[in-house]
Amino acid sequence: MMFFGWLFFIIVLILLIRPDYFRKLPGNSNGESEYEAGAIEILKERYAKGEIGEEEYLDKLKKLRGGN
Repeated sequence: MMFFGWLFFIIVLILLIRPDYFRKLPGNSNGESEYEAGAIEILKERYAKGEIGEEEYLDKLKKLRGGN
């Protein structure tokens, strides 16, 4: 029983210190952090405005999503 108390305590500490930690776990519905989603939106806007070409857009999108 004491084990579950410590486990609960550690989870609460993690949530207080790093609330974004659990959003990045596998099985998340969108698989993106808020930072990544914002960066992707900016990238889409730049592509739509014609500031960057298709090749650069796809390359940066791949890098943002964790590809090489």
